[in-house]
Amino acid sequence: MPDKIPPGYAGLCLSITFFTVIFILILTQGRYGKQEMVKGLIRNESFFRVAADRMGNVLDIYAEEGQAVKKGAPLFRIALPWQDATDQHNGTSMTKESISRLRQTQSELQREGLSLEKELADLIKQKTAFFSSIDQNISKIDGIEKDYLLKKKSWLLSLRIMKNCCFQNR
Repeated sequence: MPDKIPPGYAGLCLSITFFTVIFILILTQGRYGKQEMVKGLIRNESFFRVAADRMGNVLDIYAEEGQAVKKGAPLFRIALPWQDATDQHNGTSMTKESISRLRQTQSELQREGLSLEKELADLIKQKTAFFSSIDQNISKIDGIEKDYLLKKKSWLLSLRIMKNCCFQNR
């Protein structure tokens, strides 16, 4: 029996051992399966969106956020739009407060409209001045072009005269 292992056989055993160790490491990491990224929404069934069955202003709140309530228990009290409810915080009529806010909003809207009209008038003036400036520049260019053509004709005429003089003197 030979005492030495051939070098090719030793290299083959070493590479098989190396790949086996790598394979075991991959398996222990748990990343060998198919992975996918997905988007979704996980809903917690203990929370629900609450809305009133009619339009109005909230007067009283009977439950706090996160508080457990029984089915059918009132959560809040509302005043219908045609009822004049009193705000509990400052004691004023909610209708009067709403009308006051509406008038304030109308006033702000009118001021904004006037400001926009002034801005539009300024922009129209700027546009008119810009186009007027363009028209003046076009007129200047036309004048320069006419002057150039006249000088060109004059120069060509002078050149002909000089040629005629030079050729006649020979």
